[in-house]
Amino acid sequence: MPAKKKTSKKAAPKKKATKKAATKKTAAAPRPTPKIDLRTYINELNRRAYEIFQQRGSTHGHDWEDWFLAEKEVKKKYGIRE
Repeated sequence: MPAKKKTSKKAAPKKKATKKAATKKTAAAPRPTPKIDLRTYINELNRRAYEIFQQRGSTHGHDWEDWFLAEKEVKKKYGIRE
């Protein structure tokens, strides 16, 4: 009978303990803008446009300007894009 060759099993290499990489601090995530429903949005526009009208001295003839300025301010407040 032929002699059996001895085969040695190689042990699997041990994994080195690795340290977790330090997480990089990222820029602060943008704050979520408060959600607003349509009725509240329109009411706020009306209120702000009237305030602008009063600040102007309650002079008539600038209603569109007042409304558009109020709209711009309210959209900026709630982060609404055009």
